[in-house]
Amino acid sequence: MDKLSEFVSEQLKKGVKPQEMREHLIMNGWHKDEVDYTINSAIHKRIRHRILYAAIGLIVLGGLILSLFSVANNLFNETTPTPTPNIPPQDLTPVVSNSQGCLDKDTSLEKDECYKNLLRAGFKCDDLTEEIENVYCYRAFEELSLKGVEIIEEN
Repeated sequence: MDKLSEFVSEQLKKGVKPQEMREHLIMNGWHKDEVDYTINSAIHKRIRHRILYAAIGLIVLGGLILSLFSVANNLFNETTPTPTPNIPPQDLTPVVSNSQGCLDKDTSLEKDECYKNLLRAGFKCDDLTEEIENVYCYRAFEELSLKGVEIIEEN
């Protein structure tokens, strides 16, 4: 950076008006066109820097606002876990040893309940051999899972 550019930049930082600077420089022997070019270049450079800083500031501010909204959203939408209902198994004795007993039930609802009871007792749907049994068993498994009932699983 030459002397004229440095002088103009420093004076602009101090708040000296461009017209005053122009007159002062021309009176001290600087060529009018060179003075005008240097002052205009310095002013445009300052404007570009201000625009750049403003854009960076807006991006940072936008990021902060989005972060705050995200945190606020998580705080206000925080749900408390619902306790898992402890439903005691029913009617297990005749069915646990023989899953075929579930298919002998008269209605689809009775079959579903029978398989739910089996599942609560640790029965595995994969142990069934007939496809229709698997359908009822997995349907009961999904229903229990959706209700949040803990199913005993043995490894």
